[in-house]
Amino acid sequence: MLLSIGSTLSARWSFDGSAFSVTDHWASDRARSFIYNANTLQRLDLGDRIMAADPEVARFTHSHSYFDVDRWEDSQHVFVHFHGHTDESPVVCFDFGYRVSRAGTVEKLSQSVFSIDQQTFCR
Repeated sequence: MLLSIGSTLSARWSFDGSAFSVTDHWASDRARSFIYNANTLQRLDLGDRIMAADPEVARFTHSHSYFDVDRWEDSQHVFVHFHGHTDESPVVCFDFGYRVSRAGTVEKLSQSVFSIDQQTFCR
């Protein structure tokens, strides 16, 4: 089923094959990510877990916002990159890094928030 979705979705297996992560770029201005237990298909919404652990990021979720799984650290943890930019002037770029466990524990690793002008672009 994953292969039938096409270019809007990417998936990665955990090192031991007991879970996989899925990032879905479901719109041009949005992406969400999940971890699935391979045996039960129980799903952990990584964006929901991050927003619960770090309420500061909720202000950025109604703009161009992307929760992307960067990679698996080990069989229990993924690195998640939450990034994007606001739509209203002054435009603000944001870039957060998190380590999230399959149990839902969130650790913030990095944060960058800055306003841009017409000469600067978000990466």
